[in-house]
Amino acid sequence: MLVLYGSETGNAAELAEVLGDRIRRMQIDCKVLPFGMVSVSDLQANKYVFVVCSTTGQGVLPGNAYPLWTELLKASLARDTLQSVRFGAFGVGDNAYKQFNWAIRKIYTRFVQLGATSFVARSEGDEQNPDGVEIVFDQWMDNALQVLATELKIEDILPVTAQLPPKYKICFGTSPKVDKALLKAKVAANDRITAPDHFQDVRHIKLDPEHPVKYEPGAVAYLYPSNVSVHVDALLDYQGWNDIADKELHVDEKWVELLSRPLVQPVTLRSLFTWHLDLNGIPRRSFFKLASNFCSGNEAERLAEFATTEGIDDLYNYANRPRRSVIETILEFESIKIPFEYILDLFPLIWPRAFSIASPTNQPTIELCVALVKYKTILKRGRKGLCSRYIETLLPGDEIGITIEPAPISIESKLQADQAVILVAAGTGIAPVRSLLHTLKNHKAPIFLFFGCRFEHKDYLYGEEWKQMAEATDLTVFNAFSREGGGYVQNQIEAAAEKITAYLPTALVYLCGSSGSMPRAVREAFVDVLKRTRHLDEETAAKVMAYKEKHRTFIEETW
Repeated sequence: MLVLYGSETGNAAELAEVLGDRIRRMQIDCKVLPFGMVSVSDLQANKYVFVVCSTTGQGVLPGNAYPLWTELLKASLARDTLQSVRFGAFGVGDNAYKQFNWAIRKIYTRFVQLGATSFVARSEGDEQNPDGVEIVFDQWMDNALQVLATELKIEDILPVTAQLPPKYKICFGTSPKVDKALLKAKVAANDRITAPDHFQDVRHIKLDPEHPVKYEPGAVAYLYPSNVSVHVDALLDYQGWNDIADKELHVDEKWVELLSRPLVQPVTLRSLFTWHLDLNGIPRRSFFKLASNFCSGNEAERLAEFATTEGIDDLYNYANRPRRSVIETILEFESIKIPFEYILDLFPLIWPRAFSIASPTNQPTIELCVALVKYKTILKRGRKGLCSRYIETLLPGDEIGITIEPAPISIESKLQADQAVILVAAGTGIAPVRSLLHTLKNHKAPIFLFFGCRFEHKDYLYGEEWKQMAEATDLTVFNAFSREGGGYVQNQIEAAAEKITAYLPTALVYLCGSSGSMPRAVREAFVDVLKRTRHLDEETAAKVMAYKEKHRTFIEETW
């Protein structure tokens, strides 16, 4: 039996692990893997397949869902290719995106097209739901496993309190060498580009890769952060692992296959907790479920309760609301003693962080625009994101590992020489827009830039560049300085209606920035422009924008 996940940040992967744990308690051999790690023949070899998948960007699958998704889309596949497969599908989405849960809908449809049978109704979780994704997922999982138990005539199910053997082996010895490697890049610059007294620290980072890299506007660079040594040392000391912290280890190859980066050699407890196992993230339900076996008394009961459906609110108040980290959680429970053999099962993996490239097409130096995550929790504790802390320490000359993911859409190839361009960005959403603007420096048709930030003299990212470019090219800039009476980008779009209306129906529109209310408000602003200046009704104006989106002349890149 397979439980497959497509996950960008670990949310869908966590749900898949919870499902896998329940299936193992039914004493069924079950593998929990990234969707893209298996092949069509692997699907055919399993009677039951579960898929848990999130949606990224404009309705696309996460990166770890390929290459299986590419293989499934082959026209040569027969309509009965998956005829022997019975499957269940659950989506993880956010209704702030127009393409809400498109990824799981695509997977579901393709499975059915290829002859697979859905044995439980598809369900979709919404991160905007006040009840959270977990409650909806638990209901779907309970229904699916009830059907499974009936079909397979399973009656002997291990209780949730029973401790299962570890999934991955770890012992002293030598680990296998891994062929894959990250692209090496030297830090050429790491400069703050917001005012010193501004609340947010935004960095302009320049990286010189070891060899030329091809990319287009919209491409993404992945950085691979590490835990800070003070956290690693605290864990090793608290668990009494100092004496074995630097002894070489052999780790399960099945676990190595799940890593997003090559296994750092030599493999030791110290290297695992520095480069691969996340101590800074917020612990999830699977962590508390397993950790409860390693505590005693009231502490064990409390951890176990966090892992239940009934304990979701308590879990939120303990972990999510105060942003309590894995290392803080371990240090707060005095009785916790983690068995060496369960280390790979208990600790979550460090996921890479994706940042849109801000430099023009195929420029030798890769440039990024990154906002560092710093804040205080409700407990008044200072917090820094794992990658933010990592970036903050990078100095010119440092060598780091990165990977480059191509742009999902080749904007350059779609753009006509006489086609106007309308760009909309807020905050660090300017990164892919900057890449496109510099790539189109010789474009002959008009270009309009709507940019939103708080203050002209504090966080107007690359403001001098836009002024110089506006003087030398056919670029018109509309700024929305929200704390200085300038409103938001959607307000500037509405105010500029007469200037853009002639171009809007055929222009390439590129919208970048944070998800949430901004993308929806911008889309509504464009509809309003069409209504007021072209005297269209609401339905017709909305159809114009829908047509643009369908034919990729309205491209949304939000996160």
